[in-house]
Amino acid sequence: MDFKFLRRNGYIIVILFVSIILSIAIPFILNNFFFIKPNITNSDWSTFLGSYIGGILAGLATLVAVIISLNISKNIQAESDLRENSLIVYYDLILGSNDLKRLYINSKNKEFKNIPSRMFFSKEWIKNVAKISCNIRDTDRLYKIYTDLEIVGQELESKSKLLILKDDDFDNVRYEEIINKISNRVFSRTFLDSDMNKYEYDIKEDELYVDELNTDFKKIITDLKHIVD
Repeated sequence: MDFKFLRRNGYIIVILFVSIILSIAIPFILNNFFFIKPNITNSDWSTFLGSYIGGILAGLATLVAVIISLNISKNIQAESDLRENSLIVYYDLILGSNDLKRLYINSKNKEFKNIPSRMFFSKEWIKNVAKISCNIRDTDRLYKIYTDLEIVGQELESKSKLLILKDDDFDNVRYEEIINKISNRVFSRTFLDSDMNKYEYDIKEDELYVDELNTDFKKIITDLKHIVD
């Protein structure tokens, strides 16, 4: 038995069941419990029952059609909301990982100058992740990645503000330790150990550098792409 189907459509089954029971019961109630019975012949009663049953069946068919239509619309809206929230999360991670990659390259190769001054994420990313959590294999890991990227973003914003103010009171060693630590959680060992001097000014804008991500991050990206495609 499909319990998910029953949970989602239980109210439809109840409505149909009650409607059928009432439809069957009403003629018998009319026939057996009228205080004043009119002089109705069997032929008249049969005609009435035929019209009644026909009207009930037509009504039930209309009810079923309306309920199915509403249910389909609800499912389409739910799928649309899921895809929209998944797209927001997906592109947050694309932009965040690409920004982190630039920062990591710069930490190893100071000649590489094309680094972001800020990192931007959806202000409601916690709600966005919660809405798609049932479709992600490792939601805890996804929350952790977001948190890590936000930590990098906060450090980067602080550094940028101090640079604008020409304030040297910034712990650059701590900043680079954070960049390296979180990069180790996001990127593959192959990328982390590669020669960063090969990057001069910019990096090629490929799609999220999937081959450079670690296994956990790859799983999340795969799940998200499955939803949005």
